[in-house]
Amino acid sequence: MVILFSAIAITSVVYKGAYQSAEKAENHAKISSVIPSLLANIRAEVRDQSFTSKTQINNSGSTWGVKYHWSGELISFKSPPARIDPQQNKLVTPPQKYKLWQVKLELSVDGTSQQFEFKELGWAK
Repeated sequence: MVILFSAIAITSVVYKGAYQSAEKAENHAKISSVIPSLLANIRAEVRDQSFTSKTQINNSGSTWGVKYHWSGELISFKSPPARIDPQQNKLVTPPQKYKLWQVKLELSVDGTSQQFEFKELGWAK
């Protein structure tokens, strides 16, 4: 009788572990499926915000059941390379145009979360 209950308990623990692993894998798969479209939206928003004088930007929401929050911090604002102006016959440095952002993205679904960091380039007119 003791052996029977021990076998049932061990089997129950094994199935519980397998179920939890499958659930975590499903959550990671949900997160992975959202990333491409979410990155495209973040890139577009970073480029839109690069026309402003903001040095910090962020957004959050939910898509396909995955909650997300991202924030971007301006890390560099530079000009294009200097070039020679043939009319003035001298080196001319264009005005600042390119903004490099450090973006942090956090995704979560049902207690599973993943964090990503990447750099994104935006430019002003």
